[in-house]
Amino acid sequence: MIVLAGVGGAFYHLAGPPPEAQNEPAELLVSDPPGDFEETAFKLGFSVNDKVELNELSMVIYHLRAPSGMKVPDALDLLRKRFLGLNADGNQALEAKPPLAPITGGLAAHL
Repeated sequence: MIVLAGVGGAFYHLAGPPPEAQNEPAELLVSDPPGDFEETAFKLGFSVNDKVELNELSMVIYHLRAPSGMKVPDALDLLRKRFLGLNADGNQALEAKPPLAPITGGLAAHL
């Protein structure tokens, strides 16, 4: 996947796998779910790896493992259908990368 990102008038070239390929296998993050979330997620086959309460922000973050054999996009669909408006995403594997190099010429020259 190639993405052009504009930063302060300069455009940069980002290359890498699509976002779903960067997810940790079967791991999800959910923020501020409704009160019955933990019990219902367990019944759906999810397990809670960790629960972090950010009291200063009045926020709770759940780190979940999807049911056995379920991929992240399918797990997200299942949770979002059960909990409308749920704020959830795959747990992405992030790594440090060198600074971005500006794109010169081509498209950047016309913007």
